[in-house]
Amino acid sequence: MRTIKKSSTVSTSTPSIAPVAATPAPVPTPAVAPPAAAPPPPQPAPTPAPDPNAALAAAVTQAVALLATVDSTVALADPTLTPQDKRRSSKLRKGGEKYVAQIGSLTQQYDLETPAMQVATMLMLLAKAGVLQPLADHLTSLTKVVTDTIFASQSQAWNMALQYYQLLKRYSVQNGNLQLALQPITDFLAYRHPLTKPPVGSPTKTQVKAMKKAQTAITTVAGGKLAGTNFLQPRKPAAIPSGQPAAAAGAPAAAAAPTASASATAAPAASPAPAAPPATNGGGAATHS
Repeated sequence: MRTIKKSSTVSTSTPSIAPVAATPAPVPTPAVAPPAAAPPPPQPAPTPAPDPNAALAAAVTQAVALLATVDSTVALADPTLTPQDKRRSSKLRKGGEKYVAQIGSLTQQYDLETPAMQVATMLMLLAKAGVLQPLADHLTSLTKVVTDTIFASQSQAWNMALQYYQLLKRYSVQNGNLQLALQPITDFLAYRHPLTKPPVGSPTKTQVKAMKKAQTAITTVAGGKLAGTNFLQPRKPAAIPSGQPAAAAGAPAAAAAPTASASATAAPAASPAPAAPPATNGGGAATHS
């Protein structure tokens, strides 16, 4: 018996794969430099510190202008007196104003006024001085205040400058540039007026201090006999006994003395010749001229 094999067809469904297009290689992008940092905004110029003396300077300017106005208003003729002229001129005694008026009154009372010296002129000059005296007193007090303030300000500023100079001088030991910068100041401080310089050959301050220290130290030496010795002055020459030559001429004199004594012993002094007998005149009587 013939067997018929049934063919069984098995269909397998396979998914269709579409072809994938090749993607192009990525193009390298050029490196982009980072944006430059923005420059810092310009710093505003530092404002100078306000002058602490600005108000004073303005007041001084106004005062000077006011004084110039007063000078032109008063319109005084400058007598241009020198100190020598003031010493030679007569000076009004304190409280003498009332006596000047009394003298003028008596002069007019007894009719002693002269054309060259008018009492009215004398009294006018005295009154002029009295009118100007309040202005002089105020100006004198103002001048004293101003000059004292100037002196005190300059003194304090100079004292502070010297202290800073000492600090800079110590710091300049290790800084050559600072030494060069300080050289003009050092030369200025080292200057002395010729009239204030010590005489040539006089001891320096260091020598004076050393000698004073030595004098203090020798007070215990030799029982204190050298306590009053001044090493800065030349020692006084030794006292020369009376009857002896001075020290300067003593050496030649001492050297000449043995020579004179030796010659005296070598050759005795010649005895004087006997005087001739007086002449006689016949009878033996001496003739006297």
